[in-house]
Amino acid sequence: MKLKRLLCVFAALAVTVCMSLTAFAGPAPEGESAGGPEASGESADAPAQEGGSEGGESGGSEEETVPEVGQVITETLVFENGVTLEEGNLYIGEEGFCVIMTVNGQVVNQAPGTYEGKIVFTVMPKSKSADSSKDYQTKSVILKQNGLHYVEDAVNGTIDENGISGVDITADAPNMSIVTVVNDTYTISDSKFHIMQTGNHESGGNDFTGDGCAIAATGSSVVYVNNVDVTGDGVTRTALFGGLSVHDSYPTIYVSDCNFNSTGDAEGEDCAVWVLGLHGVVRTCQFDDYYDIYYNNTVIRSFGWACVSVDGTEYPYAEDLAELNAAYVEGEGYFNEDGSEMTVAQFAVASTGLTDEYLAQLAAVETAEQLQALPQTNDYSLYYFAGKNTFTNCELDITDMDKGRTGYSSYSIGANINVYSDCVVNADYGNVEANEYASSAYVNGTVVNARKSIVMCHSNAGGVTMCADSELNAGETAFIYKGTGDGYVQDQLTDEGASEGGMVMGATGSNLYVRNCKVNSPVFVLAFDSDDPGSLGGTSIDFDDSIAGKDEAFDVTDPDNWHQASVMWGEGAGSYNYNEAVQVYVEDCNGETAVTSDIFNCHQYTSKNLVLTLDNTEFNGIISSGYCEHTVDGVERTIAYGDDPVVLEDGTVYGCREYMGVVKCTPAETVNNGVILTLTNGSVWNVTETSYVSVLDVDETSSVNGVITVLENGMIRIDPAA
Repeated sequence: MKLKRLLCVFAALAVTVCMSLTAFAGPAPEGESAGGPEASGESADAPAQEGGSEGGESGGSEEETVPEVGQVITETLVFENGVTLEEGNLYIGEEGFCVIMTVNGQVVNQAPGTYEGKIVFTVMPKSKSADSSKDYQTKSVILKQNGLHYVEDAVNGTIDENGISGVDITADAPNMSIVTVVNDTYTISDSKFHIMQTGNHESGGNDFTGDGCAIAATGSSVVYVNNVDVTGDGVTRTALFGGLSVHDSYPTIYVSDCNFNSTGDAEGEDCAVWVLGLHGVVRTCQFDDYYDIYYNNTVIRSFGWACVSVDGTEYPYAEDLAELNAAYVEGEGYFNEDGSEMTVAQFAVASTGLTDEYLAQLAAVETAEQLQALPQTNDYSLYYFAGKNTFTNCELDITDMDKGRTGYSSYSIGANINVYSDCVVNADYGNVEANEYASSAYVNGTVVNARKSIVMCHSNAGGVTMCADSELNAGETAFIYKGTGDGYVQDQLTDEGASEGGMVMGATGSNLYVRNCKVNSPVFVLAFDSDDPGSLGGTSIDFDDSIAGKDEAFDVTDPDNWHQASVMWGEGAGSYNYNEAVQVYVEDCNGETAVTSDIFNCHQYTSKNLVLTLDNTEFNGIISSGYCEHTVDGVERTIAYGDDPVVLEDGTVYGCREYMGVVKCTPAETVNNGVILTLTNGSVWNVTETSYVSVLDVDETSSVNGVITVLENGMIRIDPAA
């Protein structure tokens, strides 16, 4: 899928929310008014009346009826002894404002009916996007925006303009968020939030904009979230949102000692991206544009689809990539300061910023203060990552996988990286990497239990998967590469528009660096032609598992196949060279971390090499060119999870979306899928089945336990030792 954004839901499914609130306005910053439309002359970022209830109080004992149909109010109304709302008789705010209804301290959705007890209608401003290209406005129980602070009347706990503590809120009204922070600093601590759905499965929120979520941070906000429990019931009920930001004004969120749990909706229609083979209805955390998020000692759970989703991260500007350009020689790759060409291992460290020094700092994080003291990964990085999630000592789970819900721990797209340090992950995919140099890392004792893959990488060019000192368990293929190595022209924008001249940047293909990790998986690495439909449209895909003819123009012995990229995000603003290869570097995996698995390059109709280095590593298994066959002839998206494949009259077999990427690999002579294999620093390859490679380079300290035969076409067959 070559999309800038994976528009996982074309129309975000609705969600509902119900809560308690009080209107509290902090001091207005210079030039702004704390009054409402009447005070400022326009729909400003302020309610019409600060925290008051004078204008709407009634001391009578009889039930009261709203006076007009769709009456606009500009101040809080309070009915002490109940109220009746007739059809169409709802209170509304002026443009830029909303009216929140609470019944005995609980926020409810305004609807016709009779309500008993104390009823409050509070006027609250909607939040405004920090991104001038978007005009989203969100209804929130608590809003901190540009120096102004608003809290609906029924909110309990300790509250001031700097933050909240000890707050317990339940929300069940359409599109209602609990806390929204725009271009401001705020602390949320020791609180419980419950965001709910009213039951029609079509009301609620938009997880692309933060509507209907528990906590949203946009613009240049800095938000601290400490010891907060969030439960989300329903479709798109997101616990945490960050984005609606621009290049130089993005949110930073620090999350410590929290529990985010999205229970989803068992009756809700699947909205997870079907071409990823997933079933689910909710993304517990969602980020887009530019952002930087840090988590410590936090549990994130999702009832299918995603624990942490990233969608539409923006690209870096030319000046952000100055260091990258300085290290890159066009058509030749990346070089160290001493002039030596970077190995995949060196490139992985340089591009992600995950030096031994930084890894040690991540490993030492135990408190919120230590989390906040971490330097930005970008301070050490060759790449500029527009979005970054850093997890330390966290647990991320896709729940109820045995009941038909599936999903990924995290997603990485565009210029994004997700870093796990000392974490536990339970999901179908540990991470999905898509487009440009999307990356991920599993380090410092992280344990991944993936029903499918640690990483599924598709349409990626220059991304890095870095694994160090961790345990990685996968049920199918540990690292699967679909249609990767595709490059793109990036439209490098500045405030004045497209940057002048071409900006050359490069990518070394798709890169995997594994160091001292215990990997348990039937297949260690599989690279093959993508079996995605290539778009979100359509309802089915047919698999083509035939064997391609020889591409005479492709050199299966060349590790460097540099090409000019195709266009991705804009015309003519810069160029992007890329290497077609999938590059794998396995280091210090021996003894308890010795690898017993298989590696295949099964590309057929896309000519692509797999460049593999074993460095001080013992490998037991197959390393080979080959072909792969799906277990079904195609996938039909409407077939439910767990249902048996459907056999048509002509014998064609269609399975559910779960069958995408499920293949049987067979070693075969190299065609358009070279394996360029190097063994160095005492590495050993114990060949278990006949394998085929295009280049075999073994240094004097290393060995291959197998029978090596050079074929007539120059390719190499390696049979198991007698």
